[in-house]
Amino acid sequence: MYVLPQGLFEELFEPIRVGFYVGIAIMILLLVFMMLKGNKKPFVWLIFHFIFLSLSGYLFFDALNPVLYSEIPQSVIYDEVKIRFNIAGVAWIISLNCLLIGIKQFKLKMKE
Repeated sequence: MYVLPQGLFEELFEPIRVGFYVGIAIMILLLVFMMLKGNKKPFVWLIFHFIFLSLSGYLFFDALNPVLYSEIPQSVIYDEVKIRFNIAGVAWIISLNCLLIGIKQFKLKMKE
């Protein structure tokens, strides 16, 4: 039977999560300021990329949080974590697609 470790990474969990969100927020602000100066279409896709990336990060860190699983039976925890990781993975794939579309838009803008 798998038992979630209590206190193994609690000290590091919050600073890593906060750092991730601060980095995403800074990047979104920079993209918004850059979007105001030029063509808006490519920047919108990059903003969508960071929004979906922050969503996938939230779901990932939420799945790692052992406090959420304190009331769930041990036999269900594996399936719950697996579902949460799958949803985080789908959000991450959507963010990568938005990034690729944004890069393609920048490439088309450079050709003009």
